[in-house]
Amino acid sequence: MAIDDYKKIRRLDDYELVALDAGVDAVGEWIAERGLGADLSLYDDLDQRMLVKAAWEGCARGLRAALKEAPF
Repeated sequence: MAIDDYKKIRRLDDYELVALDAGVDAVGEWIAERGLGADLSLYDDLDQRMLVKAAWEGCARGLRAALKEAPF
């Protein structure tokens, strides 16, 4: 990751870090269970967290979009 990329990342709070670390564990287990061959231990801590954050934010965006069209 380039030094300029670090400037784009806001400081993560302690709760978000704990949640992201749990997500790293869950993503790693999911990959291992399926034998996809991606070893998250090859990623540094920041890359692990950003992978999970991307998935997390993608799910949140999808949920918000779905709720906009919910009939309640």
